[in-house]
Amino acid sequence: MKGILVDPVAKSVEYIQSEDGFPLGELHQLIGAEALDFCYPFGRAENVVIDDEGVAKKLASWQLEGYDWPIYGRAIIFGRDAIGGDRSTRLTVEEVYEVVTFP
Repeated sequence: MKGILVDPVAKSVEYIQSEDGFPLGELHQLIGAEALDFCYPFGRAENVVIDDEGVAKKLASWQLEGYDWPIYGRAIIFGRDAIGGDRSTRLTVEEVYEVVTFP
């Protein structure tokens, strides 16, 4: 399954692959967080998984155009199908990079 990793420290947006989808343990490891949260700035068909305590940890922030709140720390974007299952993102790195602002 294909996802997109946004890293505000590296100021990068890149594809990532996972053979087993993105199980919860892998998401925790990739984001580097014990507590995760989900937001949906691209609509319910795309998940954005973030560090739930990123603001309290004072992690680097970034912004998505059209989304009112800053996001703190790394994030993973992957898709959700009509019945709630995980799928590869339909977004491209280029599309995401165009709407991301790194301070």
